Amino acid sequence: RQHGGRENDPGALSVLATAVLPTFIAAVLLPKAQAVPITAGAGVVLLAVWAARRWWPGFAGQVAGLAGLLAVLQATVTQFDGSARAGVLLGEALLLVVAAVGGRNRGALAAALGFAAIGGLIGVVFDVTPALLIVPRSRSAAELAGALAVAALILAVSVALPWAAARLAVFRGPADDLPIWLLAGVSALYGAAGVVLCGALLAVPGRTGFLLGHALITVSWTVAALVLLLRGIDVVALRVTGLILVGAAVLKLVLFDLSALDGLARVGAFLGAGLVLLAAGTRYARRVASR
Repeated sequence: RQHGGRENDPGALSVLATAVLPTFIAAVLLPKAQAVPITAGAGVVLLAVWAARRWWPGFAGQVAGLAGLLAVLQATVTQFDGSARAGVLLGEALLLVVAAVGGRNRGALAAALGFAAIGGLIGVVFDVTPALLIVPRSRSAAELAGALAVAALILAVSVALPWAAARLAVFRGPADDLPIWLLAGVSALYGAAGVVLCGALLAVPGRTGFLLGHALITVSWTVAALVLLLRGIDVVALRVTGLILVGAAVLKLVLFDLSALDGLARVGAFLGAGLVLLAAGTRYARRVASR
């Protein structure tokens, strides 16, 4: 084990910082079958050094961790394409969240945010696109299944990251860090909408499934808001989140459902959301009055 200032020796830092460069060159010049094992192997070794914190503690260990994460990212992007690429990146982000909470490591949490941002962006651009959510057109079962998996992972990461940040005291509650929590909430709602809509389209293909899916999305948002409001009487974070979700559901009803849905789907969305909001207001008022 190194001691004192030697743990941040410039020579060691230089070696660690450049250790991953040959793997990046290999990823460009070599075929995939050869480049991926080299890049992934280097990443695993460097991450092991970072996790052990024995050979290079301090800043040197962080450099090893950063180099290892870049190598793993390169291996993932090289090996996978299509919806699998976004799915694997988001899955790696979830693993980093678990590692961050288990090891009380904010660096791992920052890495999880990076992997989630890249995977989520790829997923939104290529898999769970805005067009998928708002334009009713025919799609294959394989395309919908891939989008469903990516949407579920977006939802999971959007919930896991704020939870981990709160556990590690990186951020405070929604009342104090509202913009950050709003961003996570929008991401979670997007993922949840993708899950519900893709599931509906897989169960009932065509325009009927599209209309059914959006009616279910609206009702599910209001149900989630009801649960959060009832559980958030004593918890400001849950109460704020529930009120934001109520606003999002009402906006969706007015701005999208009113024009995009028709027939029984429109009636179901408005009636279901209205009944749930009415029940939410009644129960919330009773709970507050009884305290």
